[in-house]
Amino acid sequence: MNKICGLIKSEGICSFLKRVFCSIKRRVGVKLYFWRKVKWNEKQLNMQRNTDYTKNILFSIVVPVYNTPAEYLVKMLDSCIMQTYPGWELCIADASDSRHSYVGDIISDRIKDSRIHYIKLKGNNGISDNTNEALKMAGGNYIVLLDHDDMLHPSALYECMQVLEKQPADMIYTDELVFKNKINNILSLHLKPDFSPDSLRGNNYICHMSAFSRSLFEKTGFFRKEYDGSQDYDMILRLTETADNIVHIPKVLYFWRSHSGSVAGGISAKSYAAEAGRRALISHLERIGRCASVDCNDEFPTVYNISYDIPENVGISVLIWGTKKNAVSHKGIMKLEADTDYDICDIYVGGNVLNSDKDAIRSKYALFEDIPDIYTFLNTSLEEAKGSYIVCMNGMAEILTKDWLEKLLMYALWHDTGVVGLKTLSSYDRILECGAYIKDGASKKPVCLNRGLNRKNCGYMMRNMYAHNIDIPGTLCFMVERKKLIGALQYDYGYSDRYCMAMLCLSIKKMGYFNICNPLAEIIMIPDKRGDCL
Repeated sequence: MNKICGLIKSEGICSFLKRVFCSIKRRVGVKLYFWRKVKWNEKQLNMQRNTDYTKNILFSIVVPVYNTPAEYLVKMLDSCIMQTYPGWELCIADASDSRHSYVGDIISDRIKDSRIHYIKLKGNNGISDNTNEALKMAGGNYIVLLDHDDMLHPSALYECMQVLEKQPADMIYTDELVFKNKINNILSLHLKPDFSPDSLRGNNYICHMSAFSRSLFEKTGFFRKEYDGSQDYDMILRLTETADNIVHIPKVLYFWRSHSGSVAGGISAKSYAAEAGRRALISHLERIGRCASVDCNDEFPTVYNISYDIPENVGISVLIWGTKKNAVSHKGIMKLEADTDYDICDIYVGGNVLNSDKDAIRSKYALFEDIPDIYTFLNTSLEEAKGSYIVCMNGMAEILTKDWLEKLLMYALWHDTGVVGLKTLSSYDRILECGAYIKDGASKKPVCLNRGLNRKNCGYMMRNMYAHNIDIPGTLCFMVERKKLIGALQYDYGYSDRYCMAMLCLSIKKMGYFNICNPLAEIIMIPDKRGDCL
């Protein structure tokens, strides 16, 4: 009750009720998702069992077990035996102590299935060494990692085969859910994006289920004991560095059990895991030649915040387009410069500008008048802009993070990066935009992700806490390398200013680059007299 009263006092009754409504809506949505998308029926499974394949692929499911509770162990084993694709083997390395001898007895009862291989280890040498012993037993074309207290969806390997029948993939991963006691008692759904390297560097979003080819494993090597606790994160980072084709199956095919001894139940169960993950990430960055420092997030220790080194004297030009509801002012530009640590090369202004400020702006900055739209403005100002990197700002903003340009530039510098966006706030300490998508329909209106959430809200799967890949990092403000922006401006996108910004992001992504939103950089869009920014 005290917590509820505290929330009402700090957020206000309206925000509190909105939070309650959203929580109920989320829980109902998760339940509906399970019954519509995850739950299986026997007719569906029989159809899969009768499927013919053109390829003969053996999956080696690798499981290290240690003092596994009997109920969890039985469920894990049965989830493997229930697989509708028959080409699998289960490789179990048992490090359980003498007080848990039932583990071997339960497995022995199932060894009647010749696909199950079992070895009793002499002792517990840690998760990495135990897993490596199970890996040594594996003879399959692909290796699947499964924790001893989790479960696979009956269609997990069938869905992997559907991918491999159509294309060569050396790594596959799926969506997952976290449950407690029963799989329909869902704590969270983790619906993942397609391969996103910057997201992976911020958090091990791939996690479960992952399958990788034997040839990729042979290049990568075994698990490394020095990263116990985050040995899977270290392995995934090394696998993705080498993999040529990483495929995401957008289906929940892995069930991650939450209990007092699992990371799903809270990082405090394995507090050493966060530091092991940080060291694994540092090792990864060194291998790919990126100089950086890495910190664990204070609130979420397995979220990592990277600070890449930035070379000196990189030129940045800022292009500000005044909108109907957000006019550009001379005072606003001067404040933007004063609140920014980085030295800006030059500033170009177009669109809606306060009439009383035009002379003052013209005397110090480049003012483009009588330009009809943001597309024309960007093309025109780029002809004169001196910076190698361009900030496109759709409306007047105030700076919250003084090193905001550094936080954008440190990602924009990389050859595989396209657009880098940030977290945009309203004047009420609420998120206005932290990523966006295009709404279906004729309006082509961009929809702001996370809009209305509290500034400190961690977002879905904590994505507001670290730099992550997203198709449209923002429609209000972003940075991009000059030559990449010029390549995307070949087409006149028409429609609204924000739609043009969104389409620029998508065009640059289609050119083969990864777009990024870094929510650690923050600005506030200045509202009009009615309090509206968009």
